[in-house]
Amino acid sequence: MQIAMRIPTLAIAAVPCALGLLLGGQEQTSPEARRVNPGLAFRVVSADVARDGAISVRYKVTDSTGLLLDVMGKQTPGAIAVRHQAGYVLRGQTHFLSYTTRPPPIGRNPSTLGAEDSGGTLTAVSAGEYIYTFHTKAPPGWDPAATHRIVVHGLRDLKPWGLGAKYADTTFDFVPAGGTPQAPEVYRHCNSCHGASQAAPDGSPRSEQLCIMCHTQLKCAS
Repeated sequence: MQIAMRIPTLAIAAVPCALGLLLGGQEQTSPEARRVNPGLAFRVVSADVARDGAISVRYKVTDSTGLLLDVMGKQTPGAIAVRHQAGYVLRGQTHFLSYTTRPPPIGRNPSTLGAEDSGGTLTAVSAGEYIYTFHTKAPPGWDPAATHRIVVHGLRDLKPWGLGAKYADTTFDFVPAGGTPQAPEVYRHCNSCHGASQAAPDGSPRSEQLCIMCHTQLKCAS
């Protein structure tokens, strides 16, 4: 993933954390750590698939208080590793197909799993707001009237401040040609197959709306 533009220098005042932070059963007393707002959230502003198949998404990144964050971790505390994925639902179908795929693990369902995009370009629009242009394009003949979904998810590293890491994900459904996206099918028994492996690196559960982007077409193996 390439950074196409650096965020302008920001004069962001650190906001004290209103709550006591517990680490390993002990209260964190570091003054520096108390000036760091934990948390992570993504909010998609818009998404698009151009006529030539180029896929892009515009989104904002904030902490738990709504403060806009620098994903590079230079203007605000904690670098954020952000990942992106795009897919679509064929009209009349109920499952997503990912534009980027990978083979399933050996011994699992013989379906193709969705995958994160790599090699795209991340452009800083303003403080905490970005446009990601996918390296992967929708193939010739893609359907602009089909429901499309963009996934943005990532992990914010606050370990240098003794605050661990925080995961977040979000999805955004849209129809490139305009109109109301159709609701995809969600398999409510994901955890019966995956259990704790469904958790993100910080222990937070990944949303089912994200999971169905990777596990396409077939339900979990019994």
